[in-house]
Parts: sequence; structure tokens; C-alpha cells
Amino acid sequence: VLEGGRWYCFEYMAKMNSAPDQKDGEVRLWVDGQLITEMTGLLLRNASHRDIQWDHWMLGPRYGGRDPDGQNRGAPREQKSWIDAIVVSRRYIGPAMTDRGK
Repeated sequence: VLEGGRWYCFEYMAKMNSAPDQKDGEVRLWVDGQLITEMTGLLLRNASHRDIQWDHWMLGPRYGGRDPDGQNRGAPREQKSWIDAIVVSRRYIGPAMTDRGK
């Protein structure tokens, strides 16, 4: 559970599968340098979508979903987030040590 009033370092890695229908895609998520999620053997594209590439990225929270009755639901109350120091890399970097962090 994330605590309000402090900064976190989120790092996300995604690797597209090497060819359509090859189940070798990967996704990983670290929070403050701790591996939280690791999914391997993923099929992120198939022959019907062979041209899919990483050409854009959405950064920010996603709220909502659907209730069992099919109604859209949003966040139960106003929520805020601040994003700083965005880095794109081809290798794992790890969290930066700053006076704002730990």
C-alpha cells in the first residue's frame, strides 16, 4: 500500500515478444528498487498484430473500470499524483538517491 506524502520510485520494463506468436515477451515493475511484479513468457503481439511496436507510452494513473452491473466507476474521491525525473533506458537503472526519497 502506498503512503501519501512521500515520493516513490517506479520503474517499469517491457520487452515485446521477439516475433509474432513467440511467447517471450516480458514485463517487470520495481517500486523503490524492489521487484514487485515479474511476468515472462508473454504474448504481447500475434500474427494479426505483427506491426505493433513501442512507439508511445501513457504515463499516469488509470482510474475506473466497470461495476458488475456494467456501469463505469471512477475514483471514489479526488486523487493527485506528481511525476518527476522521467528516464528512458535500455537497461535497469535503479532508484536515484535524493533528499526527497528514503
